[in-house]
Amino acid sequence: MPAMTGIEATRRICVELPQVHVIGLSMYEHVEQAKAMLEAGAAGYVCKSEAPDMLLAAIRRCGTA
Repeated sequence: MPAMTGIEATRRICVELPQVHVIGLSMYEHVEQAKAMLEAGAAGYVCKSEAPDMLLAAIRRCGTA
């Protein structure tokens, strides 16, 4: 993202649109990256290398929150 990081975008979205659930989808598999996204307010974090079912599960969890 050219203007800001996904972490900063997540922070802003969660403050300005608290009804929106953010799921981080990234090529990075670093635990620190996932932790930072969750601390920024993301409802979930899924690596692109994971099975598609993982993304579907994260989306479904947002529907029950």
